[in-house]
Amino acid sequence: MNILTFDIEEWFLSRNDEKVPIDKWGNFEQRVEKNTWRILELLDHHQQKATFFILGWIAEKYPALVLEIDKAGHEVGYHSYYHFHIEKLLKNGTFMEDLNRGLGIIESITGKKITSYRAPYFSFCSNPKQVVEALLNAGIKNDSSIIARSGKQAWFQHAEPFVFTLGEQKLFEFPLNRNRLFQVFPVSLGSGYFRILPIRLIDQMMKKSTYNMVYFHPRDFDANAPFSSRLSLGRNLLNRIGTKQTADKLDVILSNYKFHTVCEAQDILSKTPSEVPIFKMK
Repeated sequence: MNILTFDIEEWFLSRNDEKVPIDKWGNFEQRVEKNTWRILELLDHHQQKATFFILGWIAEKYPALVLEIDKAGHEVGYHSYYHFHIEKLLKNGTFMEDLNRGLGIIESITGKKITSYRAPYFSFCSNPKQVVEALLNAGIKNDSSIIARSGKQAWFQHAEPFVFTLGEQKLFEFPLNRNRLFQVFPVSLGSGYFRILPIRLIDQMMKKSTYNMVYFHPRDFDANAPFSSRLSLGRNLLNRIGTKQTADKLDVILSNYKFHTVCEAQDILSKTPSEVPIFKMK
């Protein structure tokens, strides 16, 4: 099973969501719309569909872009409103408010219920019950907020799709899988690693795995991302490394593999529920 996803956010968002204050976001050159159009054109060329996890702030600013993504037959998902860590939203008691705000904006644009979610920075917390309950209460059926093998709990170590259950309700989880590479396990099928690794190696790793979660940001396709004094030198360099080749590499894998949206993947797994691992929330 191959799943293709894009996190639709601006180029200047970094690992620290407070590095650039929200009230300064408007001072940066806005590049997300142009870069997302490049992605849409490439997908259209290959007649492939993907899930676009869209920031609420982006959806409010570019409703026509959201509508075009939906009209092209892609799945529209939610990526939080301001790109804050889940832990931060839980700590200040605003996680449910964030869900309702952003989902309301996106659903008003598409006229459709949003059922897939991805947390910024894949920041699924170590005690998931509160998160699972909030997502289910917001109507979310599918989540992709975990990087496999990044925590001690069993669900963090699981490298293929599974299900969280809370009572009779189910939340399908689609983690980012890691691939073994020289005794380390990078998330090689998305963003930075995808940009720097040779396409032949990426292709080999995909062939060896029965489950591949591929993800990108619009900035991964932007060879001319600006340098900013507000960002660290490392972040500025990472915004450009390998970006000239990203579209060509994606072109190759779109030619070689069939991809599903997250929602389509959930439909496939729902047909064989006995084969999907379950983690019960108590």
